[in-house]
Amino acid sequence: MRKRVVGGVLAMLMGMGAFLAESARVEAKVVAQVLPQTVTGRLDENSQALDDGSYYNVHVFEGTAGETISIEMVSAAFDTYLILVGPDGSSVSQDDDSGGSTNARIVTTLPSTGTYQIIANSYSPGETGEYTLTWQAIAPEEVVQNRALRQAAELNQQALQLRRQGLYSEAETLYQESLAIRRGLLGDNHPDVAISLNNLATLYEAQGRYGEAEPLLQQSLDILREQLGDNHPDVATSLNNLAGLYQTQGRYGKAETLYQESLAIRRGLLGDNHPDVAASLNNLATLYEAQGRYGEAEPLLQRSLDILREQLGDNHPDVATISNNLAALYEAQGRYGEAEPLLQESLAVRREQLGDNHPLVAQSLNNLAELYQAQGRYDEAEPLYQQSLSIWREQLGDSHPDVATSLHNLALLYGVTEAKLLRSAISSKCFM
Repeated sequence: MRKRVVGGVLAMLMGMGAFLAESARVEAKVVAQVLPQTVTGRLDENSQALDDGSYYNVHVFEGTAGETISIEMVSAAFDTYLILVGPDGSSVSQDDDSGGSTNARIVTTLPSTGTYQIIANSYSPGETGEYTLTWQAIAPEEVVQNRALRQAAELNQQALQLRRQGLYSEAETLYQESLAIRRGLLGDNHPDVAISLNNLATLYEAQGRYGEAEPLLQQSLDILREQLGDNHPDVATSLNNLAGLYQTQGRYGKAETLYQESLAIRRGLLGDNHPDVAASLNNLATLYEAQGRYGEAEPLLQRSLDILREQLGDNHPDVATISNNLAALYEAQGRYGEAEPLLQESLAVRREQLGDNHPLVAQSLNNLAELYQAQGRYDEAEPLYQQSLSIWREQLGDSHPDVATSLHNLALLYGVTEAKLLRSAISSKCFM
């Protein structure tokens, strides 16, 4: 989890905290203990903003040294982020998603007595919407439970890293451990259990174990619908993931229904111009492309690209991804002249934002090489394939599926060029 740099904000808050603490001392000689409290708020243009462009509101409470508290921030509209600032103006704790899904939760023991400030923030710049913030003192046994749940979250993150390296067996072990902890502490029908089931299912899908993945994705969706309702962002994500499995299996009718439902939920909750809506449009477009429905796919990808450029800027990695997908659509139709500048743009953005040796840079190199190969530009394709293979080997290891794909592509290229040379030699011999 990243640490947010908030030094400039803390200086301002420290001064405010000192004023509030002084007022409290005038009114009462004994500092009040933390009381259970729930408030609602909204992040928008009227909120304050950190240097990264993310909005925040400040909530204040009186705390006692040695007291253990829980602070939770929940929102259906954006990815929440919490910062707890102590009486001296220093950051006591920060959190992004320990509350499950995209909700933030801090559990900490207060280091001193005085006025504490909760910065209710979003993870990404410019995110807006309603939120609910709850803080309360908790018992020692709850502290133990929260440590175990934090361990489950850490296991999940470790499993994700192993999966990205293609170490599926090791990742599965950690996903299973995380799921067992959550089930044991939260029961079978908690949203965090649903998230663990989803993660395990997507791992199975990546290995082609579709029969094992589908019931887990369905169970995850059922839990989220029961606990959060039909119109929750997590339900939209779950629908999207199940649709992706159906698409992989060629069950296009079922996939389209779920993609459309996910898109409708996101539009209803987030509006037409949210990055999550752009993601849904992209997913639906790739489904249409897989069926050869190019005329329906293209406007969806164009709209997705427009939204992301408007919301995230031209140089965001997500913009590069949609540019790559639109280029693939053009290439499938033989529109090579339109595909190439998009692939070049995607590669440039990924190099700038992620560095030269990132796996997504390797993907862009591979895709550009495929475009050149399709046009018979073999001398331009080969070095790109070689660069792509080198990055994937270095970053993911020799056993990763992307390395196998890269080797296969190179073999095909060499097969084509050797066959071309052979045909040329035979033709020359016959002519003589």
